[in-house]
Amino acid sequence: MLLLLQCATRLRAMEIDRGVRTDVPWESILAQIITWHAEIPLGEGPCTEQAALEICRAALEAARLDNLHGTIRAGGYKVRRQGEAFRVRQCWDPAIEAADMFLEATSVPVDLPEITPVELRWIKSRLGSSRELPSSDVLQASSQRAEVAIEAYCQALPEGHLPGTFLLDQGLTISQAKKILSVVMGFASLCEAAARIYKRTEVTLVNLRRERLLETIAELRPDIEPSHTETLIERLTYRPGRSCRTSPLVEVGEAIILCPPLITPRVVDGIILRGAAYDPNRYGPIGQRQGARAVKWKDWFTGVPGVVVAERIRARRSDRTAAGDLDVVAVDVPHRRGLCLEIKWPIDATTLSEVTKTEDWVNSAALQVDRLRKELQSGTAAVQMPPGWPAFDDIDWTWAVGTPQQLCLRPSPIPNVYSTSFRYLSAHGHPEGIMDVIDTITSPDLPAEGLHFQIDTIDYEIGRWRVIQDAILLKEDGWAPRAWAGHSKLGADSR
Repeated sequence: MLLLLQCATRLRAMEIDRGVRTDVPWESILAQIITWHAEIPLGEGPCTEQAALEICRAALEAARLDNLHGTIRAGGYKVRRQGEAFRVRQCWDPAIEAADMFLEATSVPVDLPEITPVELRWIKSRLGSSRELPSSDVLQASSQRAEVAIEAYCQALPEGHLPGTFLLDQGLTISQAKKILSVVMGFASLCEAAARIYKRTEVTLVNLRRERLLETIAELRPDIEPSHTETLIERLTYRPGRSCRTSPLVEVGEAIILCPPLITPRVVDGIILRGAAYDPNRYGPIGQRQGARAVKWKDWFTGVPGVVVAERIRARRSDRTAAGDLDVVAVDVPHRRGLCLEIKWPIDATTLSEVTKTEDWVNSAALQVDRLRKELQSGTAAVQMPPGWPAFDDIDWTWAVGTPQQLCLRPSPIPNVYSTSFRYLSAHGHPEGIMDVIDTITSPDLPAEGLHFQIDTIDYEIGRWRVIQDAILLKEDGWAPRAWAGHSKLGADSR
């Protein structure tokens, strides 16, 4: 297993050095190798360099196939045969994906901490062939640097992040989980820095006994209960059925391999929550607390001039049975214009399958919204609006589904039930009135093809077949949604 990962990290380093733009993230290839090794091992005993190289190539093909298979099944690609090649073209609006890519880039912090002098001295003083672990002061410096980086990534998220007091289970909090993760991430970052300086990719990987890792964390984080550390390290360890992107530690016998490309501070909340979600019996209460983060939408609408906001307005049928809830309702009372949002707050997606699952949620929510809307319009269900508000039937409603960060590429199954994200709306600045928001949801401002991005192609082989696939290439000038400035008359009148 170690040889396979070393081969993959060496190929990754060669691509980085040559400035090669890969169509498949190396994290996906490393994850594919780890998954195969656990679920369908290709052999026993020593592995030759040539065999490792062939397995890496096969993992690259498999990652490409997974991408094609999942997106084609969802309806995102259309495929035509052209002679000895297959031409893969996008079916959905590429501007939506480009917008998400631009917004993702702007949510990355710019002032991340540099490697510390303590770490640098250790890297430069160690022998290239040394397999000794760093001393405590070096690991303390790397973990503190990682802790700062984790916080910087969390603070950069427009949609917010989990508070340190957020309770997971067994008494473990987000704050404690981040402290444990900072040791692992700091160690991984230190090894990757050593690999860059020595130009020896094999030192990118850390191979140590599980007990030694637990002892190191206990030494650096004495305020964390050992049982909490053991729980989190177990959840971070890959098992069949888990994702390597959120369980990135690889167990080989009594040893643990840390693979730095899989260990990143970018998606800490997602790593922690998905680790807890592997046990659905324990995740239930955590999921409810995660869903409660949707209050951020209400807080945001409260700052819109001329708008009143409510949440969780119950709809009941004539026999008093529940028909559903209106999650977040924002109304401009004088002009009788309203926006009703069904809020979904899933765990942040880190893989294509998780992105697809979020889109499934959004489409399912659109159907749910349409069902409730029809009941309310037909009179089979009714809602009691807050005191001082117009009656439900007196308001001109717009209906939508809101997520924290992901714009939905797949067209809505209900044409006039829209979808949007908190990250996208908040990127416009401060709306002047309800119509700013409604106009943006119904007619979103998106990057323009040719101006902000272009459709390029990537060319690769799978087996004996050549594949030519559409790919989005962002322009260097960048893009940001237009700032709200009362562009709607109603919004201006509502101030």
